[in-house]
Amino acid sequence: MNWLFLPHLAKLVVTGYVAGLRFIVIHPDFINRWAGRTDKIFVIMRETMIQDGRAGAVLKSFVSYDVNGWDQTHVERMVIYSQ
Repeated sequence: MNWLFLPHLAKLVVTGYVAGLRFIVIHPDFINRWAGRTDKIFVIMRETMIQDGRAGAVLKSFVSYDVNGWDQTHVERMVIYSQ
């Protein structure tokens, strides 16, 4: 199963399934540690989160993934990280 994380959309953690993807929406000010791996993971954030340091904190919260292994794709004012 693939994972899609959207840390900029919610104030609380929200989970669900869409088109075969499990998604978790988290607020970047309430970062948890996420352990475990999946075949593919996507984390979508606003570009402003890179500038204020929150993007790095969110990516580091995925403790089973290499912090330097994230690929980036910029779309509009969003960044899609994947591994």
